[in-house]
Amino acid sequence: MKKLILLLTLVVGCGAHAGGAFPPPIFPATEKWPDVGAVVLEDVATLEYKILRTSGKSPRLVAVLDHRRRLKVVDEAGLRFAQVVLPVDAYSRISWVKARSALPNGATTSLDPGQPVLRSRPSLPKNDDAKEVAFTVPGVRVGGLIDYRYERVYEDVDMIPAWVFGDRPPVVRAELGIIVPEQLKIDYRYGQGDDVVTKHPLHRSAGGGKVRLVFVENDLPAYYDEPGMPDLGRVAPWVAVVVTKATVGTKQTRLETWEQVADRVMAMIDRVGGERGTGGAEERFRAAQASLRSLEVPGLGVRRPVPARELEKGEPACFRDAAAYLLRALEGSGARAFPALLASPKGPKEIEGFASLHAFVAVVVAVDVTREKEKDPSCKGDPMGHSPICSVPAGDFAFLDPLCKQCRYGELPIELTGGRALVLHDDGPLWVDVPPDPPERNVLATNFNLSLDVDGTVSGRVTGETQGTTRRRLHQDLERVERGTARDAVLTRQLFGEGGPVVVSGARFANPTSVDDPLSVRGKVEVALQKLEYERYSLRPVDIAGRTFVGHQRASRRWPAILDAPATSVAVATLLLPVGYEIALPEASKLVESFAEYSASFERRDRELLFTRRLILKKHVIPANQWPDFRSFIEQVETYEAQNLEVRAAADDGH
Repeated sequence: MKKLILLLTLVVGCGAHAGGAFPPPIFPATEKWPDVGAVVLEDVATLEYKILRTSGKSPRLVAVLDHRRRLKVVDEAGLRFAQVVLPVDAYSRISWVKARSALPNGATTSLDPGQPVLRSRPSLPKNDDAKEVAFTVPGVRVGGLIDYRYERVYEDVDMIPAWVFGDRPPVVRAELGIIVPEQLKIDYRYGQGDDVVTKHPLHRSAGGGKVRLVFVENDLPAYYDEPGMPDLGRVAPWVAVVVTKATVGTKQTRLETWEQVADRVMAMIDRVGGERGTGGAEERFRAAQASLRSLEVPGLGVRRPVPARELEKGEPACFRDAAAYLLRALEGSGARAFPALLASPKGPKEIEGFASLHAFVAVVVAVDVTREKEKDPSCKGDPMGHSPICSVPAGDFAFLDPLCKQCRYGELPIELTGGRALVLHDDGPLWVDVPPDPPERNVLATNFNLSLDVDGTVSGRVTGETQGTTRRRLHQDLERVERGTARDAVLTRQLFGEGGPVVVSGARFANPTSVDDPLSVRGKVEVALQKLEYERYSLRPVDIAGRTFVGHQRASRRWPAILDAPATSVAVATLLLPVGYEIALPEASKLVESFAEYSASFERRDRELLFTRRLILKKHVIPANQWPDFRSFIEQVETYEAQNLEVRAAADDGH
């Protein structure tokens, strides 16, 4: 306990050194920001590079961030901004925190110095590096101010992330100052979303040979969260900074080229070490998958390199260390394997002409699978049964993520696709595309065998198979619940969505741990059709084959939508009608767009009614300007599947 208290004092103590007073409280009118919860009046940060000299130790370079933020609470929803969480890791720490609230009547309430808490991040396995400092600003009221300020020390200046202006609430004024001593040379890029823009900061002297660069943004909109939106740096203004050359004592460092980035990363990878595996490349990949505990926090750092022997004992592995462990295991397997630094739409913008670590969200292993592809019999069969390596063009790379427990050999989590990778090849760093999955890799195929009773009850069985990202999402949902009715609910949501009339019971799942085999599902289905009158009912396609699009889709979007796609969904429903029943069948539907294709049709075979539908999502990302067309496509699908078809007993003697 004493050790923990000491640690908290060092990391988050709020002593007199904690940065000085806040500016005097000012309470501007906020009528032009209705329904935003809160407004950021000021967001002021200074990043200063410093050379620390300690007696008996070599001087070292750090970067110190002093960040101050002031918000005005507009309504009750804005009270949540009193809760502040600051992530820390092995490369950055919080030195101090200071906070207060202020009310229009002049009352202020300051944060208790003992209140900030250093704690584990929720949902992450216990570890010593990826944590967070959390505190709640006291005394916050609607109409009042929230002031907080903290200092963050980056122990490794290469690990500084891009600075993003803007947040969920609107920002009146944001400023980033960068103070650089004469012993350093830096490079920077400024951007607005995906666009790198030329912008010259203000230059000021900071004394002692130091230079202060200042970037200012005014009147930034609220960057509201949207499901599946890209990284905030893909839509808001940002600045990325890198130290290209530094002289610290007798030591000189450079980070000007991708070759130097490769050397920097390889030095961390080599510290992990490990042993060669046995068997073929795929067998060794499976062994690494089974051996590693995941610490899936985006970035190249998070932890200092953890030795392989500690990872094998259960110490959680970040992306970089997991890739290092797999690379060593693959040595001698015959596979040509290289580290690959991934940039994806879920992370900051990568800039090929700007050598930096800031844009990479993960490290995986790139493997040339040309020879394996030629030997794989599945590559010659039905595309739906192809191994992931079958779609890799000759001479290109398959990518392996040993932290993805439900990924097949050559398959990445879908959120890591659709971007670019810097492959640290023996011949030098190489930029390559990481293409989105082909639609046949992520599949949900269902088959419904049902019958209609004369009382309007539809009942029967559903069977299905799912593969790829669809399989992984369903598997994650199943792991969170107990067997029984909770799993029935999971399957009901997967097939029919929330709140519908269809009930799935007796859900069973096969092959949940065998990632190379589809996850098979089966269960009983029952739904009562809407009764129109005696022996006349209303039947909808969704009642017998589920929904193509499950869940709510927004009518409009401000940001691009990153989908769990490309993907394919196929459903076949056979409904046995009672003797003598009739149904008028609608025309078939066929929709073809650049982003998706849909087809659906009915067929009558004696007493059997056959309904088939197929959806192919072709795109991983839907730009915001294409969302209205995508939403219209969804509405057309939903309209067809929700249409009411009258099924009735045939009239006798013309009645």
